[in-house]
Amino acid sequence: MEERLRAIASNFLETTKKSFVIIKKLTNNVFKLRDVFKPNRAYILKLILDKEHPLYSLGVSNGSRRSLSFHLLLQKYCISPKVIEYGKIDGGHAIIMEFIPQGLTLQSLEDPMILESIDSQIEKLHGLGIIHGDLHSNNIKYRSEIDPSAIKESLAVKVYFIDLDTCFFMKEYHDYQFPKKWIESAFDDISTLEEFTGYENINYKNLIDDEF
Repeated sequence: MEERLRAIASNFLETTKKSFVIIKKLTNNVFKLRDVFKPNRAYILKLILDKEHPLYSLGVSNGSRRSLSFHLLLQKYCISPKVIEYGKIDGGHAIIMEFIPQGLTLQSLEDPMILESIDSQIEKLHGLGIIHGDLHSNNIKYRSEIDPSAIKESLAVKVYFIDLDTCFFMKEYHDYQFPKKWIESAFDDISTLEEFTGYENINYKNLIDDEF
C-alpha cells in the first residue's frame, strides 16, 4: 500500500508543479513536500482515496470529493490551511496545502491565547453549520504571526483544522444516515447532534500523541 501511495503521489506531482518534491512521509497518506526553488517553503500533500475514506463503510462513495470540497470551503474562512493545488488521482483526489508546523502540546494548552483561538475557530465552524466530525488534538495546528489589525504591533495565534474527511453539514445529520452512523460507530455515549457538538467543543483538550 505504501508503494502504491508513493507512486500516486509521484505521478500527481509530475502532472502538477514539478518543483515540489517529497521529503518525508508523515502518515500513510500524507507527505511533506518542499519547493525545489524555495527550499524554506514546506507543503503538505494529502491523498484521499474513496475506498479508504473513513465514511466509505457507511455508504459514502464520493468521500474524496467531499473532503476536497470542505478543504476548499473552509480555507476561505481561514479555518483550514490554504489549498495550493488539487486534482483527481487514481481512486480519489489529492490536495497540496500549506504546512502549519505547530501542533498542540501540554504547554500550548496552558496558553489562554491559543485556547481562545481554538474556541473561536470551533464557534466559527459550527456557525457555518459544519461539524468537523473528528476534532482531536492531532487535527489542530497553529502558528503565531503579526496581527495587522492591532494598534501596536503584536503577535496573534492563528488556528487551523486539518483532516476534514469526516466533516459534515449539521443539516445532513437529519437528512442523511451517514453522520448519525459515524457518530454512533466512532464515539461512545453520544446519541444526538447536540451532544456531539458539545463534545467537539472540549475533546481537543485530550492530547493524542502522534508525529503529525
